[in-house]
Amino acid sequence: MNPTTNGTWIRLLVTTLVAACSAGAAAQDVAVSYTAERTWVDTPMQIQFTIENARSIGEPELPDVDGLEIEYLGITNEFSQTSIINGVRTSKRSVSLSISVNPVRAGSFTIPPIPIEVDGKPYGSPVITLEAV
Repeated sequence: MNPTTNGTWIRLLVTTLVAACSAGAAAQDVAVSYTAERTWVDTPMQIQFTIENARSIGEPELPDVDGLEIEYLGITNEFSQTSIINGVRTSKRSVSLSISVNPVRAGSFTIPPIPIEVDGKPYGSPVITLEAV
């Protein structure tokens, strides 16, 4: 083997090892969804945080909104998956946290962002406008 070919093989091996090591470590991802923008009095809607690949998750800080009962329901779904393909191990973990929002009277309500800390970083829900009839 000549030196040029040998150098090419070393660069290829290093590139493959870096790609294989980074494939197993996925970054966290936080998504927020909610079930409705309009509901009836005493009929709760839910706000859900779906968090992937996090090592630590704090509890959401619930706002106090006049006319709404807001309750943290905790972890409502958890999923984990591990794959080994060609000797490369990858893992994925997903956790869903739910918050119940129950209007106790008719009206239009603004729910401010609900903050949560994931792996030491702040995240939050968007401002949500809820109409209760």
